[in-house]
Amino acid sequence: MHLDYQRHYDMTKEIFIILLFSMITLITFSDNFHHFDTAISEYKKRLGKNFELVQLKPSKKRTPKEIIQDETIQLQKKLEKMKGYKVVMSVAGKQLSTEDLSHTIEKYTQTHSHIIFIIGGSYGMNEDDLNNYIDSKISLSKMTFPHALAVLNLTEQIYRCNQIQKNT
Repeated sequence: MHLDYQRHYDMTKEIFIILLFSMITLITFSDNFHHFDTAISEYKKRLGKNFELVQLKPSKKRTPKEIIQDETIQLQKKLEKMKGYKVVMSVAGKQLSTEDLSHTIEKYTQTHSHIIFIIGGSYGMNEDDLNNYIDSKISLSKMTFPHALAVLNLTEQIYRCNQIQKNT
């Protein structure tokens, strides 16, 4: 009986440490989130100081090719300055259930104090040019979503993972 209590205590302590010291940042290209502002703000509030939403300015270039190139360069410059485990949201990435995402975040936080999720711009990003800056790719879905909805979905999933890790 004592060993079970000790194991539970150690596990609870480890999860508390992970939640206490882990920072999660979500980087996206967006001027605003239109109809999703209220919901995104609510999840940001619930996640508290350990969550940061970074909105990079979308490119004003004319063609999709120029926009992708410009935003990829902008993202490279941002990621060069950041330390942490970097995850690009990509249709080509691995699809995870909420529980799998929770376990994945928990695993990342055991070796990194900062996890950075990246959602590209409206035309996407040149993932080949980002390979040296990212650690993994995951997918919200095989479907394409408006960026504001993708930000809301990912923010909500991060909140849900936080609740799973807290056992609430």
